[in-house]
Amino acid sequence: AVFLKGFEIAEAGILIDGTTGQILYTKNENATLEPASTTKMITCLLAIENLEMDHVVTIDDETPFTEGSRIYLLEDEQITVENLLYALMLESANDAAVALAKEISGSTEAFAVKMNERAKELGATSTNFVNPNGLHTEGHLSTVHDLAMIAKGCMENETFRTVVSSKSFTEHSRSFTNHNKLLW
Repeated sequence: AVFLKGFEIAEAGILIDGTTGQILYTKNENATLEPASTTKMITCLLAIENLEMDHVVTIDDETPFTEGSRIYLLEDEQITVENLLYALMLESANDAAVALAKEISGSTEAFAVKMNERAKELGATSTNFVNPNGLHTEGHLSTVHDLAMIAKGCMENETFRTVVSSKSFTEHSRSFTNHNKLLW
């Protein structure tokens, strides 16, 4: 790894025109790498496209045990899709991703099939999603080119733009803060 003032230089990167999709800069655009939490873009888009914002999701007995970043959902807790979307995109909540996936498709495995189908529709031809949150899983891979195509498609959705551009969101007992420093 190459370091510059304490920061690792990215293995791959891309800059596109968000309107036209024209590539302005690229580095290793077709290298297959783990997409990590950028996976949540497609999860968010599918939730917006398949569920109503005021739809109430009842959390099952497995989702609270999702690893990594989470909002600590509880078994039998009832929470709206809107709350889950803000948790997903502002707090990068892995448990919210799992809850949305299961609500849409019944299982994370079935949801991954839906993710891959939608990604291909958006122009992501070298992507294979295995889970809804980007946690390390064998075979969960994408390219920066594909992620740029997914991001472009997501940003065409008004609800998606509203969620990801929000600095914070509070409803009832939960409050979420966007950690994207570009917004602050």
